[in-house]
Amino acid sequence: MNIHIMLSNFFEWILSYPPNTILIVSISVIFIASVVESLPFAGMMFPSESLTVFFGILAFKGIVDIKVLIIATYIGILIGDIIGYIIGARVGEEFLRKHAKSLKIDSKKYENIKRGLENNLIKIL
Repeated sequence: MNIHIMLSNFFEWILSYPPNTILIVSISVIFIASVVESLPFAGMMFPSESLTVFFGILAFKGIVDIKVLIIATYIGILIGDIIGYIIGARVGEEFLRKHAKSLKIDSKKYENIKRGLENNLIKIL
């Protein structure tokens, strides 16, 4: 089967749903993908670039509004970063110290990481 026919059938299938349904599903998927991708460690296993390209194509075709997708993505990334910060603030140093050996972090690397984080925090403040 020709790729153009497959894509045409796929977009016809998407357009068979009401526009509001397409928009809600698109926003939900890109939002959740952005949150998960921004979480510590989860982002390494769940890259959302493919979804971003897919929804970009939907926006190019005029099926969804690009501005709404950008806002949903931004809010999702922001929430994921906030969750990651909270996790890091609560268990970060203890987790790093506890699992340093399995993460192949010796005491010199640990001190460099700690000093680097402290220096960056001082620069920010």
